[in-house]
Amino acid sequence: KTATLISVCLILKEPLNLSPSSPVCPCMSSQRRNYRFILVVTLFVLASLAVSGRLVYLQVHDHEFLADQGDLRSIRDLPIPVTRGMITDRNGEPLAVSTEVASIWCNPREMAAHLDEVPRLAGALHRPAAALLAQLQANPNKRFLYLERGLSPIEASEVMALGITGVHQIKEYKRFYPSSELTAQLIGLVNIDGRGQEGTELGFNDWLSGKDGVREVAINPRGSLVNSIKVLKTPKASQDVALSIDLRLQFIAYKALEKAVLKFGAHSGSAVLVNPKSGQILAMANFPSYNPNNRASFAPAFMRNRTLTDTFEPGSVIKPFSMSAALASGKFDENSQVSVAPGWMTIDGHTIHDVARRDVLTMTGVLINSSNIGMSKVALQIGPKPILEQLGRVGFGAPLSLGFPGENPGYLPFHEKWSNIATASMSFGYSLAVNTAELAQAYSVFANDGKLVPLSLLRDNPQNQVRQAMDPQIARRIRAMLQTVVEDPKGVVRARVPGYHVAGKSGTARKASGRGYADKSYRSLFVGMAPASDPQLVLAVMIDSPTRIGYFGGLVSAPTFSDIMAGSLRALAIPPDNLQDSPAVADRQHHG
Repeated sequence: KTATLISVCLILKEPLNLSPSSPVCPCMSSQRRNYRFILVVTLFVLASLAVSGRLVYLQVHDHEFLADQGDLRSIRDLPIPVTRGMITDRNGEPLAVSTEVASIWCNPREMAAHLDEVPRLAGALHRPAAALLAQLQANPNKRFLYLERGLSPIEASEVMALGITGVHQIKEYKRFYPSSELTAQLIGLVNIDGRGQEGTELGFNDWLSGKDGVREVAINPRGSLVNSIKVLKTPKASQDVALSIDLRLQFIAYKALEKAVLKFGAHSGSAVLVNPKSGQILAMANFPSYNPNNRASFAPAFMRNRTLTDTFEPGSVIKPFSMSAALASGKFDENSQVSVAPGWMTIDGHTIHDVARRDVLTMTGVLINSSNIGMSKVALQIGPKPILEQLGRVGFGAPLSLGFPGENPGYLPFHEKWSNIATASMSFGYSLAVNTAELAQAYSVFANDGKLVPLSLLRDNPQNQVRQAMDPQIARRIRAMLQTVVEDPKGVVRARVPGYHVAGKSGTARKASGRGYADKSYRSLFVGMAPASDPQLVLAVMIDSPTRIGYFGGLVSAPTFSDIMAGSLRALAIPPDNLQDSPAVADRQHHG
C-alpha cells in the first residue's frame, strides 16, 4: 500500500506525509485529491484493458500467424537421406558406392551481424575471403545457403570447431567408382545431388536412389538440434543393382583395346563380350575412357558408351547372315561355286572390287576371301527380301532394350523397289547401320544353334523371350564355315586362340563422310565365338579409324579379339575343345 501511495503522489506531484496521523497528503484539498485519484485509476484501467484486449486479439485472431512465426524461428524440416544403392559386377565387386560426407551451409541473415568472421571461415573452407563475402552479400534474405559440399567428416568438423554463428553442417553422400576408367562409360555418374546423369546410374536411377524422408525438428537460436518432433515422410530404401559384367573380363577387354588403339593410332575401340546361352553381357569396354572420380579430367567425347551409342556400316561381318539366307534358299550349299574373275564388277554404274583376285570360289571360299563380288552375285540370285528378313530376325534394326540411356539402335533399309546395287551393297554390309552390341547379339544366333537370346546387363534377369531366329542346321553350317575362316591358312589366322577352335569373321568398312565415303578412313571389325564346338563366349571388337601399320579387320581387330577371348576363356576356366570331337572342318579343296 505504501508503494502504491508513493506512486500516486509522485504522479500527482504532491508531497507525501507518511506519519500515521496523515494517511493522505495534507496539502491536497478533498475535491482536487479525488479528481486526480480517479484520473490515475482510470488511466491504469484503460491501459490494462488495452493490453488485455491486445492479448486476446493476438491469441484469438492471430494465433496461427504467431505460431507460424515462432515455428519459422525454431522448427525446421530436415531431410532423412537414403544411401544410394551400390552397383556391383556379377561377383559382387563394387563398381559404384556411396560414402558419407558433410556439407557446410549457413543462414545469411544470422551471419549478417558476424561478417568479421568471414576471413576465418574462408580459410577453413579454403576459399578466397572476398568470394565468400560476395556470396553472402548476394543472398542477404536467404535462410539456407550452401557454402561447401562433399567435405570429409574431418574437414567439416574443423569448420564447425570455429563456432561461427549461423554456420551449420548436414550429412550427405558422395559417389565413388572403384573401377574408375574400366567401367566409366557403362556405369556413368551422378550429379552433386546424387541423381543419375549418365549410364547405369541414370538408367536405373529409380532403383538406386530410393526416396529421401523428411523429419520435423526443433532448433535453438544457435541452430543446434533440440528435439526431433516427428517424421513427416518415411524414407524409401534404395536397391542395389548387380550387373552381368564380370570385372575380370572387363579389365582384360579394356587393356586389349588400349593396346590396339595405341599400337594402330586409332581414334577409339569398343568390345562387347556375351554369353550366348543366357544373353548376359560379360564385358562392355571402350577406350579411351575417363576417370569419373576426377571431374576436372572429363572429356565429353570419351563419356559416351560407344558400344551402344555409335552406329556404323559394318562391312563384311554381315556376310555370314547373307550367306545363311543363301543356304536357306536351297539354291546354294557350302561347296557351290561362284565366279569372281577378274576381281571387279560393275552394278548399276558402281564398280565393286575384291581385295584379293580369284577366279572361282566356293561359298566357304567367299567368306574366307571376304569376296564382295561373290557375295553380290549370290545376293542378286536370291533377291533382297530373304537377306533383309534374316537380318531383322537376328535383331538388327531393333532396340536392345537394355535399359541403358542413349542407346542408338541400328538401321535396316526398306525400299519399295530394290535396285541391284542396293541389294548387293546390303549383302556385304553397306546401306545398313549397327552398333557393336548388336553385332555380338546377332552372332550369338550362330553360337546358339539359331536361337536368339536378347542381351541383358543385369545378373538376375532370366530371359523369357528366346526365339528361333535361324534354322538350327543352317546356324551350325555357318558356324563351321566361320571356323574355317579362322583355321584356313588363307583365313584370319590372327584371330586364333591357342588350345581352342575359333569361329568368326573380320570386316573392314569405309567410313561415311558428308559427301560419300572418306578417303583412308576405316572401321576394323572382328566378331567371333569360342570354343567353336560349343560356343560359350561371343565377342565383337571394333577399332575406329586406325592410322598406322594397317586398317584391315584381320590385321587390327582380329589380334585384339584373340587377346580378349584367350584371357576370358582362361579366367572362366572354360576347357579347350576336344580336337577329335570338334565339328569337321569344311572341305578346303574347293576354296579357290
